[in-house]
Amino acid sequence: MIRFILFIVTGVCFSGISVLAQTPQALEHLKTFTRLYGYVRYFHPSNEAIEVDWEQLAIYGAQQVRQAPDQEALQDTLRALFGPIAPTLIIYPSAESAEFIRDPLIPTDTNSYRTVAWQHLGVRFGEQSNIYQSKRTGQPVKQTSPSYGTMGNSMEVIQYRGNDVKFVASIKMAAGAEGSGQLWLREERGAQRGFALNMDDRPITDTAWQTYEITATLAPDATSLGFGCSLQGAGKLWVDDFQLYTKNPHHDTWKPVPLANADFEEDDPTRPPKNWFARSREYTFEVTDSLSAQGSQSVQIFTENLSQNDLLFSEYSKVGDVYQHEIGSGLSCIVPLALYGNEEHTFPPVNENTFNTFIRTLADNVPVRLTGDDLDVRLGGIIMSWNVFQHFYPYFDVISVDWEQALTDAFQEAYQDSSATDFLHTLRVLTAKLEDGHGRVYLGGSHTETHFPPVLWEWVEDELIITMSDQEELQVGDIITHIQGQSPEAYFAPLYETISAATSGWRNFRAKEVSLAGPFNSNLSLQIQTVTGSTHQVDLKRDVPAHNFYSDYLMKSTHDSTVQELESGIYYVNIDRVSMGEIRERMEVLQQAKSIIFDLRGYPNSNHEIISHLLTTPDTSTAWMQVPHVIYPDQQHREKYEQYGWQMQLKEPNLDAKIIFIIDGRAISYAESFMGFIEHYNLATIVGQPTAGTNGNVNSFSLPGGYYVYWTGMKVLKHDDSQHHGVGILPDVYVEKTIAGVRAGRDEFLEKAMELARSE
Repeated sequence: MIRFILFIVTGVCFSGISVLAQTPQALEHLKTFTRLYGYVRYFHPSNEAIEVDWEQLAIYGAQQVRQAPDQEALQDTLRALFGPIAPTLIIYPSAESAEFIRDPLIPTDTNSYRTVAWQHLGVRFGEQSNIYQSKRTGQPVKQTSPSYGTMGNSMEVIQYRGNDVKFVASIKMAAGAEGSGQLWLREERGAQRGFALNMDDRPITDTAWQTYEITATLAPDATSLGFGCSLQGAGKLWVDDFQLYTKNPHHDTWKPVPLANADFEEDDPTRPPKNWFARSREYTFEVTDSLSAQGSQSVQIFTENLSQNDLLFSEYSKVGDVYQHEIGSGLSCIVPLALYGNEEHTFPPVNENTFNTFIRTLADNVPVRLTGDDLDVRLGGIIMSWNVFQHFYPYFDVISVDWEQALTDAFQEAYQDSSATDFLHTLRVLTAKLEDGHGRVYLGGSHTETHFPPVLWEWVEDELIITMSDQEELQVGDIITHIQGQSPEAYFAPLYETISAATSGWRNFRAKEVSLAGPFNSNLSLQIQTVTGSTHQVDLKRDVPAHNFYSDYLMKSTHDSTVQELESGIYYVNIDRVSMGEIRERMEVLQQAKSIIFDLRGYPNSNHEIISHLLTTPDTSTAWMQVPHVIYPDQQHREKYEQYGWQMQLKEPNLDAKIIFIIDGRAISYAESFMGFIEHYNLATIVGQPTAGTNGNVNSFSLPGGYYVYWTGMKVLKHDDSQHHGVGILPDVYVEKTIAGVRAGRDEFLEKAMELARSE
């Protein structure tokens, strides 16, 4: 029997030899290290685990474990790698038994100690602003003047790369406040640091409502933009009416970018604002109906003092709780999930010289400049990304994937990759297996997918046809017979393997983009069958920048109009474009309509308030968005969730016309939140195609070498608690495009909606 042995490393000696050969044993050792890495990183709460550079450890550990010649050597290597971080960790041969003894975890006098254990509300990486949180219990809060109380949000901005952006809000400070207010913008881009702007040079102190703005220009490789409002220091501020705009440098007009819940009118007073990250230690964030700049509600941010034992939720591991599991290669582990700790250390403390030696070893053996051209960097990236999903991805129960086999496949591909770009493909294949419509992987600074030809295509009746074209040689309705010498099916097949999607509709929508992307001025050779039946070759240049392609082609609204009377008594409302303000202005007209067609083939323009004018009974669905409480590895004992809803209120006037909604596979996330109410409360006849089947706030993390991964960290159900992921909102009346319809310029979805609108 192996009894608990307190593992203290007195010296750290590692080989610096890099072994590139892939062997079954090396592969198995990597998988073993991967499992233990995740257990210790996310669930062992020692101070040393907080201080270590986990990126360096993933890279260095991958190099070391695959050199181990046998099980005993691997066991010693793992102890050397994790001992300085988790001295109470037990690693032992699975063929033997091990007994965990709690006594070495308990100091002689526990009065000055608190229980330290991980709590994950979803999972949070670094200081990014989102709904997800990770913290250790029992850690002291410094009772000094608070710094920043920040609320914010973020969004992908690939379609706006190179554009100017402007963020606007109305803000007022409380009289006598010591602190000041700010707007902020933060850009995420590739391997380079993006901008991080605030208003330090012009802090907000005015006690009257004023409108403020902050502007910036997005880099050509920008991936996401964070934006929000902060209270710096003590006091109180109110904020209302967030607005985000973008402007092409070649145009003078600012165009609004849709933001969810930007005016807080649908929120419950005294509750945090929905769809915004609003959680900072020592601050309270709540909606109030006592003050507002527009409408009737705003958000107030003010300081408060939290106890040093503030918890994310009530449940957490206690000292003596462990996770015992096989980790492969004939080895098992016992990982303590809770420790005693005070302001100085967690118990038992690691020898300071030992830990510092270990930290220097990592720094000395991992290059400062990391690139996916390096095998160890690629292996480290697999280790890090696989573990995030293994422990925190909320949809394994509804997708079909062998995640253990996915780890094996990814390692094998990483060995075969010869460049950073090759590894980008490997990471995309790995994340595609999650069937997550939000799943994306980008390589910072890459120029392989920056431009597009001035066309758009789509699969219709099993043919790939042109649906938009600014190229004289190509007409809408032309059929593509060959791409780069391949059939369209053969050209698209490997691309589908890299697209993470929960439904075929979203996969096909994403494929329209992925299939056309390439380096600037690169060629795309096509064989075309024209409308008349003749065939010829067309060579396209990829010269349209990404942001122009997204705005002018891929994400271009189906119709330019916002609200339009199509024929007597039948109104069309373009949810993708119309503002809630315009809807309010046209409400009297809409109230007189006999039928209203709402088009949600796209993304709502912060106009979900319209739902309140369609509801006939109170919204009682309050738990369809769920963020998991995580305290155990491998998603074990996951029973509780932080639950959210929109709490929509009934509003006058009620639109009692015949209501029809048009949807398709590009409607994702916020659009599906919107449509969830329409479906659940039976507010309309739904026409078109199933939506993307992917909802929930996006989370993200970075990997060594400049890779950025985006994914869904929240579980979203239908309002009746049934599965939404991979299902989406289903139409009552299905519609398929036809080649003849595309060639004739017809909107067959709208035609079907009009047919229903006219019927009695």
